[in-house]
Amino acid sequence: VDVLCDPVGYAWDPTWSAAARARVMANGRALLRERMLASFSCLQAVANVDAAHIGAVGFCFGGPCVFELARCNPAALRAIVSLHGILDGEPLAPGVAKMDARVLLCHGDDDPFVPAASIDACLTQLRSVGAEWQLLTFGGVRHSFTNPAQAVNPNPAFGYSAHAAASSWAATTLFLKEVFASL
Repeated sequence: VDVLCDPVGYAWDPTWSAAARARVMANGRALLRERMLASFSCLQAVANVDAAHIGAVGFCFGGPCVFELARCNPAALRAIVSLHGILDGEPLAPGVAKMDARVLLCHGDDDPFVPAASIDACLTQLRSVGAEWQLLTFGGVRHSFTNPAQAVNPNPAFGYSAHAAASSWAATTLFLKEVFASL
Protein backbone atom coordinates (compact mmCIF):
# COMPACT_ATOMS: atom_id res chain seq x y z
CA VAL A 1 0.00 0.00 0.00
CA ASP A 2 1.50 3.34 -1.04
CA VAL A 3 0.65 6.04 1.48
CA LEU A 4 2.90 8.92 0.54
CA CYS A 5 3.91 9.74 -2.98
CA ASP A 6 4.32 12.56 -5.45
CA PRO A 7 1.64 11.69 -8.01
CA VAL A 8 1.99 14.89 -10.03
CA GLY A 9 5.77 15.28 -10.09
CA TYR A 10 6.14 18.43 -7.99
CA ALA A 11 9.35 17.07 -6.45
CA TRP A 12 11.08 17.62 -9.80
CA ASP A 13 10.52 21.38 -9.51
CA PRO A 14 13.53 22.65 -7.51
CA THR A 15 11.72 25.74 -6.26
CA TRP A 16 8.73 23.79 -4.98
CA SER A 17 10.71 20.89 -3.54
CA ALA A 18 13.30 23.04 -1.73
CA ALA A 19 10.59 25.06 0.00
CA ALA A 20 8.51 21.99 0.86
CA ARG A 21 11.50 20.15 2.29
CA ALA A 22 12.67 23.14 4.30
CA ARG A 23 9.25 23.44 5.98
CA VAL A 24 9.08 19.85 7.17
CA MET A 25 12.76 19.58 8.13
CA ALA A 26 12.76 22.76 10.26
CA ASN A 27 12.29 23.00 14.02
CA GLY A 28 13.90 19.71 14.97
CA ARG A 29 11.82 17.92 12.37
CA ALA A 30 8.74 18.08 14.58
CA LEU A 31 6.42 18.71 11.61
CA LEU A 32 7.97 15.86 9.63
CA ARG A 33 7.56 13.48 12.56
CA GLU A 34 3.99 14.63 13.11
CA ARG A 35 3.11 14.02 9.47
CA MET A 36 4.85 10.65 9.34
CA LEU A 37 3.08 9.46 12.49
CA ALA A 38 -0.27 10.67 11.12
CA SER A 39 0.36 8.84 7.84
CA PHE A 40 1.40 5.74 9.76
CA SER A 41 -1.81 5.89 11.78
CA CYS A 42 -3.89 6.27 8.61
CA LEU A 43 -2.11 3.28 7.08
CA GLN A 44 -2.93 1.18 10.13
CA ALA A 45 -6.62 1.92 9.56
CA VAL A 46 -6.64 0.56 5.98
CA ALA A 47 -8.69 -2.64 5.78
CA ASN A 48 -6.14 -4.83 3.99
CA VAL A 49 -3.14 -3.73 6.09
CA ASP A 50 -1.81 -5.74 9.02
CA ALA A 51 -1.81 -2.86 11.50
CA ALA A 52 0.68 -4.60 13.80
CA HIS A 53 3.33 -5.36 11.15
CA ILE A 54 4.29 -2.43 8.93
CA GLY A 55 7.35 -1.65 6.85
CA ALA A 56 8.25 1.68 5.28
CA VAL A 57 10.35 2.25 2.16
CA GLY A 58 11.56 5.70 1.13
CA PHE A 59 13.36 6.84 -2.00
CA CYS A 60 15.30 10.13 -2.02
CA PHE A 61 13.43 12.51 0.33
CA GLY A 62 11.34 9.54 1.38
CA GLY A 63 14.50 8.10 2.93
CA PRO A 64 14.79 10.66 5.72
CA CYS A 65 11.01 10.54 6.10
CA VAL A 66 10.97 6.82 6.90
CA PHE A 67 14.07 7.27 9.06
CA GLU A 68 12.29 9.95 11.10
CA LEU A 69 9.36 7.57 11.49
CA ALA A 70 11.76 4.97 12.90
CA ARG A 71 13.16 7.62 15.26
CA CYS A 72 9.64 7.91 16.68
CA ASN A 73 9.65 4.12 17.26
CA PRO A 74 5.96 3.33 16.73
CA ALA A 75 5.24 -0.18 18.03
CA ALA A 76 3.97 -1.63 14.74
CA LEU A 77 6.88 -0.42 12.60
CA ARG A 78 8.95 -3.51 11.86
CA ALA A 79 11.30 -2.32 9.12
CA ILE A 80 12.44 0.69 7.15
CA VAL A 81 14.41 0.95 3.94
CA SER A 82 16.08 4.14 2.72
CA LEU A 83 17.20 4.20 -0.91
CA HIS A 84 19.51 7.14 -1.68
CA GLY A 85 17.99 9.02 1.25
CA ILE A 86 19.72 11.73 3.24
CA LEU A 87 21.36 10.12 6.27
CA ASP A 88 22.29 11.91 9.48
CA GLY A 89 22.46 11.53 13.24
CA GLU A 90 19.48 13.69 14.19
CA PRO A 91 18.20 12.78 17.65
CA LEU A 92 15.37 10.38 18.29
CA ALA A 93 11.96 11.88 18.95
CA PRO A 94 11.48 13.27 22.47
CA GLY A 95 10.88 10.47 24.96
CA VAL A 96 12.19 7.76 22.63
CA ALA A 97 15.29 5.81 23.68
CA LYS A 98 15.47 2.96 21.17
CA MET A 99 14.69 2.02 17.59
CA ASP A 100 12.95 -1.34 17.24
CA ALA A 101 12.46 -1.32 13.46
CA ARG A 102 15.10 -3.13 11.44
CA VAL A 103 16.92 -0.79 9.05
CA LEU A 104 18.31 -1.19 5.53
CA LEU A 105 20.20 1.76 4.06
CA CYS A 106 21.08 1.69 0.33
CA HIS A 107 23.56 4.41 -0.53
CA GLY A 108 25.75 5.60 -3.40
CA ASP A 109 29.18 6.59 -2.16
CA ASP A 110 29.41 9.48 -4.66
CA ASP A 111 26.20 11.05 -3.32
CA PRO A 112 27.23 14.65 -2.57
CA PHE A 113 24.20 15.18 -0.34
CA VAL A 114 25.44 12.61 2.19
CA PRO A 115 29.01 13.26 3.29
CA ALA A 116 30.96 10.57 5.15
CA ALA A 117 30.48 12.42 8.46
CA SER A 118 26.70 12.17 8.04
CA ILE A 119 26.89 8.43 7.41
CA ASP A 120 29.13 8.03 10.45
CA ALA A 121 26.66 10.00 12.59
CA CYS A 122 23.77 7.87 11.34
CA LEU A 123 25.58 4.59 12.04
CA THR A 124 26.73 5.82 15.44
CA GLN A 125 23.12 6.55 16.31
CA LEU A 126 21.92 3.16 15.08
CA ARG A 127 24.57 1.43 17.19
CA SER A 128 23.80 3.55 20.26
CA VAL A 129 20.09 2.70 20.22
CA GLY A 130 20.68 -1.00 19.59
CA ALA A 131 19.07 -1.03 16.16
CA GLU A 132 19.52 -3.97 13.83
CA TRP A 133 20.79 -2.41 10.61
CA GLN A 134 22.47 -3.01 7.28
CA LEU A 135 24.28 -0.55 5.01
CA LEU A 136 24.59 -1.39 1.32
CA THR A 137 27.00 1.03 -0.36
CA PHE A 138 27.57 1.27 -4.11
CA GLY A 139 30.96 2.59 -5.20
CA GLY A 140 30.99 5.40 -7.77
CA VAL A 141 27.21 5.84 -7.56
CA ARG A 142 25.53 9.23 -7.21
CA HIS A 143 22.27 10.47 -5.71
CA SER A 144 18.91 9.20 -6.99
CA PHE A 145 20.51 6.09 -8.50
CA THR A 146 17.23 4.15 -8.82
CA ASN A 147 15.58 6.69 -11.11
CA PRO A 148 16.25 6.09 -14.85
CA ALA A 149 15.36 9.74 -15.58
CA GLN A 150 18.60 10.73 -13.83
CA ALA A 151 20.49 9.42 -16.86
CA VAL A 152 19.52 12.63 -18.66
CA ASN A 153 19.82 14.97 -15.68
CA PRO A 154 22.68 17.42 -16.39
CA ASN A 155 23.27 18.00 -12.66
CA PRO A 156 26.42 16.00 -11.78
CA ALA A 157 25.12 15.26 -8.29
CA PHE A 158 22.53 12.87 -9.75
CA GLY A 159 22.96 9.71 -11.76
CA TYR A 160 21.13 6.52 -12.62
CA SER A 161 22.88 3.21 -12.04
CA ALA A 162 21.12 0.14 -13.44
CA HIS A 163 23.30 -2.12 -11.29
CA ALA A 164 22.69 -0.18 -8.06
CA ALA A 165 18.98 0.12 -8.84
CA ALA A 166 18.55 -3.61 -9.43
CA SER A 167 20.80 -4.63 -6.53
CA SER A 168 19.19 -2.27 -4.04
CA TRP A 169 15.70 -3.41 -5.03
CA ALA A 170 16.72 -7.07 -4.70
CA ALA A 171 18.20 -6.30 -1.28
CA THR A 172 15.01 -4.44 -0.30
CA THR A 173 12.70 -7.28 -1.25
CA LEU A 174 14.91 -9.88 0.47
CA PHE A 175 15.19 -7.72 3.59
CA LEU A 176 11.43 -7.23 3.83
CA LYS A 177 10.78 -10.95 3.26
CA GLU A 178 13.19 -11.80 6.06
CA VAL A 179 11.68 -9.28 8.46
CA PHE A 180 8.09 -10.29 7.87
CA ALA A 181 8.76 -14.03 7.62
CA SER A 182 10.14 -13.96 11.15
CA LEU A 183 6.90 -12.58 12.65
